[in-house]
Amino acid sequence: MNDAKVGFIVWNSFQLYHFSHLIEAYPNATIIFLDRGDNAREKDALLNYKNEIRIIHRSKVGVINSEIDLLFFQAPFPNIEKLVKTRLISVQYGLAKERHNYGEWRSLADLNLMFGAYSAQRVSHFSPSYAVGNIKFSNWKNEASEEQRRKNKQHLLLDVNKKTILYMPTYGELGSFESLIDQLGLLCKKYNIIIKMHHNNEKDSLQWMQTAKDHGIKHLMNGDADQRNLLDVSDLVISDFSGAIFDAIYAKKPVVLYHGDITSKIGLQKFNLNSIEYRRRDEIGLYFENKNELEDTISQAFITEKELVNQARDLRSELFLDSRNDNFVELAKYYVQELIANRLPQLTFEQYVVRETVQRMLSIENQLNRKTRLSRKIRKYLTFSKLKRKQLKR
Repeated sequence: MNDAKVGFIVWNSFQLYHFSHLIEAYPNATIIFLDRGDNAREKDALLNYKNEIRIIHRSKVGVINSEIDLLFFQAPFPNIEKLVKTRLISVQYGLAKERHNYGEWRSLADLNLMFGAYSAQRVSHFSPSYAVGNIKFSNWKNEASEEQRRKNKQHLLLDVNKKTILYMPTYGELGSFESLIDQLGLLCKKYNIIIKMHHNNEKDSLQWMQTAKDHGIKHLMNGDADQRNLLDVSDLVISDFSGAIFDAIYAKKPVVLYHGDITSKIGLQKFNLNSIEYRRRDEIGLYFENKNELEDTISQAFITEKELVNQARDLRSELFLDSRNDNFVELAKYYVQELIANRLPQLTFEQYVVRETVQRMLSIENQLNRKTRLSRKIRKYLTFSKLKRKQLKR
C-alpha cells in the first residue's frame, strides 16, 4: 500500500491552514472540499494549492471509499460513518472543550495524531494514538530577536512603541467578543489590539469586523490568519474558552482569561467545569470574571509576565512536543507509514464494539435529521398551500 491514495477533507479555510505542512508533505494528495451548503465562500482558499481538488456534497461522502485509501480529517463530518474502507487519520487541532476534542468520534479514526502525551493518552482507549506535536507549529522555533519582532510589528502596521495584545476568543455563546469589545476599544490608545476571530464566527458573516472598527480597533484578522506571525509580535494573549489559549502557552506568552458568568456556559459546545481551560486556569495565567476588570488584569499580567510564563511551563511540557526538538511532520509521516504497513496495534474487541456503536448512532442520527428536514419542508408547503387557498377564496 506504499502507493496509497492520500486525501485531506476540509470545509473551511482554517482547516487548510492547519493542514498546510502535511499537505506539503503529501504533494500528490487530493484535497476534498466538503460542500455543507453554507460554506461556498470558503472555497476561495483552495486556489492557494496545486493539489487535485474534489468538491463533494455532504450527501456523497460515501464515494470516498472507492477513491481514497488514507483520509486526514480534523473533526467529525456528515456521513463519516460511511467510510468503512478508507482509513481515517484524525489530526488534533485544539485542546479546549475536552468533551468534544476527546469524544467518542475519535473511535472512528484508525490513527489519532495528537499534540502531546496528555492528549494521546486521553484518546488511546478509542484507537491507536500518538504524540506528534501541533502540526501548524511544525519547524517554528519562536526565537525571533527583538529587532526582528520590531520589523514584524512594522510590517503589520503596529506601533512599535506600544505593547501588543492579541485577543483570540472562541465562537458563539461561549465566546466573549460581545462582552469585551467595549472594554477593548477603550484600550486602543494604550496598546496595540489585534483581534483574531474564531473561524466559526465567520461562517455566516463578517459583521464582527465592522463592530470592532466601530470601537476603534483596526488590526483585525480572519480565522485562517497565520497564528505564528501574530503570536510572534504579541506581548500578551487574551482569550476565554478557546483552544487559542494553549497556542499562547506553546508560544510562551502570558495569558489572561475572561470567565464571566461561568454557570451559564456549562453545556455550551459541550463545555463543562472539568475541561482543562477552566480546571487548570490557575496554571494557565490570570483570569477575571467581571468585564470591567479587564484593564487592571492586563496591567497585572504585564507586571508579572515572566512569572506567568514560568507558571505555565510544566503544563506546556505536559501538553506539547516542542518543535525545537522534534520534526512534527516527519513524526506524523512515520506513524502514517506504520499504519500503511499494518505495524500499529490492531483494534481490540472493545474498540471495535465502540466504533461500531458510534457508527450506528451516527447513522440513526442522520436518518432522524433527514426526516426532520423533510417534515419541516412538508409543514412549510402545507402552510403555504393553506394561505394560497384563503387568498383564492377572497
